[in-house]
Amino acid sequence: MKLKKIGYQGVPGAYSEKAAKSFFEGNLQLVNFASFDAVFKAVEKSKIDFGVIPLENSVSGSIAENFDHLVDYKVHITGEIKLRVKHR
Repeated sequence: MKLKKIGYQGVPGAYSEKAAKSFFEGNLQLVNFASFDAVFKAVEKSKIDFGVIPLENSVSGSIAENFDHLVDYKVHITGEIKLRVKHR
């Protein structure tokens, strides 16, 4: 099975990394990026196979920056996951 390169914004252990592990199965290489913009660029340039980014959260609502990136970059949404985030 081919190794899937999955990008996300944040540090290892971030909720986006958890979402990537929950959504994708099989042989994964997770790559973290410092910004959402960097994730979109990496997908567009085929440096990674998929990017996992949040579009909404229950505290602040829609994440407008990522909706803007969906318009600005040549990428497509291929799936959705709802992830419960619980802060201690």
